[in-house]
Amino acid sequence: GENLAELRGHRGWVNSAAFSPDGTRIVTASADGIARVWDAKSGEKLTELVGHRGWVNSAAFSPDGTQIATASNDHTARVWDAISGNSVDEIKGHTLWVLCAAWDREGTRLVTASLDGTVRVWDAIKAPREGAAKLGGHSFGVNSAAFIPSGTRIVTASADGIARVWDAMSGEKLTELVGHRGWVNSAAFSPDGTQIATASNDHNARIWDAMSGENLAELVGHTGSVNSAAFSPDGTRIVTASSDATARLWDIVPYGIRYTERQINARGGDGSTVVRTWLEEAGWIPMQSTLTQTR
Repeated sequence: GENLAELRGHRGWVNSAAFSPDGTRIVTASADGIARVWDAKSGEKLTELVGHRGWVNSAAFSPDGTQIATASNDHTARVWDAISGNSVDEIKGHTLWVLCAAWDREGTRLVTASLDGTVRVWDAIKAPREGAAKLGGHSFGVNSAAFIPSGTRIVTASADGIARVWDAMSGEKLTELVGHRGWVNSAAFSPDGTQIATASNDHNARIWDAMSGENLAELVGHTGSVNSAAFSPDGTRIVTASSDATARLWDIVPYGIRYTERQINARGGDGSTVVRTWLEEAGWIPMQSTLTQTR
């Protein structure tokens, strides 16, 4: 795909990048301790979110695009005004690195996942944010957490090799997704909430029934850790990203999984780290861009 923009300015690894709901802005999170907001078309830096005292591991826009939630190695998450870049609230409670902060679809709750092995759900309306539930049960750090589209459940992925599904209000554990032979790096619900995709250090991704926890399929082909797995908006495909320097696109069909591999560059020619998104021919990825961070 055509390179539309390069977003330069971070002085450390870029750990995550996400579009605003309307697609006009991008927020990046970096090991330099700063999150930045960019114009998605021109690549111009719009604002910096400065305040964390450690790596920023993730950054995500609220559903209405007015706020941004970040997660940091300083043991906190923060909520920011997406336009001014001012810190609206600092969320405290975790005792180790916060690896992920994610909104529910309504923008009324936040979920945070931490190396301390816990997940916390926060009221996103009030400041200071109030903890609505604490999900404890993983034996090692929790790498990711995400709401089901309906907001009633949360799925978590942990270094203990297990993904778990929880009641988002009570914090009760509903089911466990057991089968990976290494860390589970990410877990995500399908758009209709019936399935979950997980990615693991065991070089595989898996698809699970979200209610029963049954393993429906194992996506085999990567030769390195699979760092993330995500459904397409229509739920018919899964894209996986791996440390083997490839991304793979998988079609979900009734009697199996088939995939189309797309090679991506793990290292740019100038020594920079490059993350690429591209327009797939069958195309559910709506935009193209190259996000570059020079080490």
